[in-house]
Amino acid sequence: MIAGFITDVIGTHSVFGASVFGLIIPNGPLGLTLVEKLEDFVSGLLLPLFFAISGLKTQISAIDGAATWGILCVVIILACAGKVIGVVLVTLYYKMPFYEGLSLGLLMNAKGFIEMIVLNVGKDQKVLDENLLL
Repeated sequence: MIAGFITDVIGTHSVFGASVFGLIIPNGPLGLTLVEKLEDFVSGLLLPLFFAISGLKTQISAIDGAATWGILCVVIILACAGKVIGVVLVTLYYKMPFYEGLSLGLLMNAKGFIEMIVLNVGKDQKVLDENLLL
């Protein structure tokens, strides 16, 4: 949190400070203790809070027209199908059971954390605007 605050004060997004802090945590007893102490706080409070704030910033009403909704649906379906099919093909190549590959592919669709961070950073830094995000 301190690293995020410092990078926010100097004009960079707080995510970069947190990322650098995560990279400099040493492997060993100190790193394990830090992770052990902070994991519950981060995953129990900060992560849900981040998703709630990101969700509240999203303006679904900015999507107007049937054509835009159609394109959005096609992109979502293709992205999800691409992840599932790609993972299933790799798991079948390595002779894993089909249902395990399907499970892994579906789990790949549950991860959207990095994309949300990138979009929020771009929006906060005025690199992306509302119309470009649609």
